[in-house]
Amino acid sequence: MTPQRRAPRDRAIAFAVAAAVCLLPAAPGATAAVVRDDGGGGGSHGPGHRDRDGAAPRPVATRPAGRPAPPGAADALAVRGLRVPERIALRTAREDGIAASFVPRPGSLVAEVRLFERSRAGRRLVGRRLVAVRGGRRTRVHLPGEELRPGAYEVAVRAGAGRATLGSAAVARVLVG
Repeated sequence: MTPQRRAPRDRAIAFAVAAAVCLLPAAPGATAAVVRDDGGGGGSHGPGHRDRDGAAPRPVATRPAGRPAPPGAADALAVRGLRVPERIALRTAREDGIAASFVPRPGSLVAEVRLFERSRAGRRLVGRRLVAVRGGRRTRVHLPGEELRPGAYEVAVRAGAGRATLGSAAVARVLVG
């Protein structure tokens, strides 16, 4: 990339870092670290890389340790528009599985789709799939049903940016018979 084309990007990055450093002292318990470039080749631009003004150290914001996620952060990546058939024939469920579609919220990258068998004793996990999704786009999933029996089932879908950040589950019931 030529220096003329890289300069606006470098200025934008420098501005973003400077803005983060200015806001950092306002965060309770926040700390800042300085990244030093000693010319030993540790930088991403090669050994001895310096900015146009010659400054090597750049402040970098670090995440405060031990701080829990804000309340409702996982729920911000919840699923909406879950569609599952209310009733499905046992033969169809065993041959084709149970189809479910949903729309994960923007920012979601993965979704966990689980199928539970409902009974008086509670619910039992029958099947589970972790699928890649695109936030804001309808996703279709088929849950395998070779071992299904007649009865009531639940499809529960959770989505998030990763397995550790899955939001609350959207649940829909289906009768197999």
